[in-house]
Amino acid sequence: MALLAVLGPPDGVEAAESRTQAPQGAGCAITKDDGTPFLDTNVTDCGSYYVAGHSCSSANAEGQRPDVCANIDMFMGVDWSGVDLIINSHRGVWGLKLTQNAATTGISQMTIGGAPENSIGGYEAARYAGFRSVEYDVFLAEGANINGPSARPYVTHFADLAGFTDYAGPQYTPPTGKATPDGGYLMNVPKALADGLYLRDRNGDLTPKNDFNKFVSLKKFLQHIRDTEPSMAVVLDLKYAKEQVIMMPGANPENKRMKDKLCVGFCGGYPDTESGQYVLSLIQMIVSTAKSINMEDNIIIKVPQISGVDVNTVINAVPNDFCKILWAPQPDAGRSANNPDNKDKILSHLTNWWTTARNQCDASSKPNLTSPVAFWDTTIYVPEVWMGREFTYNGAIYADLMDYLRVLSGRRSAFWTPDPSGPGGRHGNYAHSWSQYGNDPLDHRGDAVANLVFSGSTHAVVTSDRPDLIIQIREYLKTLTAPMGGKK
Repeated sequence: MALLAVLGPPDGVEAAESRTQAPQGAGCAITKDDGTPFLDTNVTDCGSYYVAGHSCSSANAEGQRPDVCANIDMFMGVDWSGVDLIINSHRGVWGLKLTQNAATTGISQMTIGGAPENSIGGYEAARYAGFRSVEYDVFLAEGANINGPSARPYVTHFADLAGFTDYAGPQYTPPTGKATPDGGYLMNVPKALADGLYLRDRNGDLTPKNDFNKFVSLKKFLQHIRDTEPSMAVVLDLKYAKEQVIMMPGANPENKRMKDKLCVGFCGGYPDTESGQYVLSLIQMIVSTAKSINMEDNIIIKVPQISGVDVNTVINAVPNDFCKILWAPQPDAGRSANNPDNKDKILSHLTNWWTTARNQCDASSKPNLTSPVAFWDTTIYVPEVWMGREFTYNGAIYADLMDYLRVLSGRRSAFWTPDPSGPGGRHGNYAHSWSQYGNDPLDHRGDAVANLVFSGSTHAVVTSDRPDLIIQIREYLKTLTAPMGGKK
């Protein structure tokens, strides 16, 4: 942490304490994520992006917008005439240990800090480095009864406690009959035990037992942000239990990238996952948690497209708070989404999100940019599928999915680059083993620049485990790209 503080903000990123809210008037004066100014004249003022229920709205009864609004404005307003990437620090800035030498590993100095992912230490590193937004994962834990009084959200991507914390409880024996050091699963661990755990670092080693390395609940995490950098925008990615698998030798003809697999945990998924009830319950708990500590203005919730989860079910889950929260709807991110037969279903789902959300929040008569949708989490696996290519929908031609959503809403899209910080390492004994993704015919996301072929790539929210690398890419794009993508 100390080294990051000495290094100061990356080039082009303004220090948090030097930022001020953009003045309002004829348009919205935004400080873009790279620190450059932009006046969006498509709105009357910055509050015009937000529906009346949100605290950043022009209709805010108190007349004073919270400090976080300036950082969220940059999501809502887009400079389509120039490069306008937002770099969202994925799980904080985490990676190499201080004892590792960047000169010999080839890893940027910004990643040197040794913080575990999804940790308060990772957030502190991101804050000191000058990032204005972070994305953290949220998992609903404590008891298989997701509606039970003990259930609450934790900040984590993983469910296998022994794999990413210092948990040393009962061992798990997979169907092979071989005893393993797998440990318990998050859903079965009581609160008192969970709150006393500490995270492992990028290489799977135990970390010093301090607050920066603690395994924390969402409430404690948001409280820490409130008390240290209340202007920080926080994107929350909903995680739900998927099957934990061992990758077995031998190619699976149904999936050219994955190998044959053996389920060793959560076989069949979390209770009610297929109906979407788990996701909706998690949304309810995130909203109630954020409200309880006055952090609802800071959060943007990513909402997956799965069975039982759409804009209407989300509204029904939080009817009194839907318009007070910002959302980032996702298209079906699975490889099934690449099937052309799913195009109309996915486009209808996203279109319905935009129109229904505006109607629900009494914004249908407002300018089109007024909406509780902050951005679209459109991660596209490869450019060869329909999402990444020109297509026709309702008689109109679009360059790709990002182009369709830009025309529909005027909002930016997003992509994710799974580029772990540091050489090798893994979390968990079965699934979630981190290593550099290699490109293949079904998934190009492992290449940090592969997503730049899409029409909205130069204006996207880029969620990355290597935010330092994306800063360099952004600066390079400024010299090469014309508005809306494409080379000069």
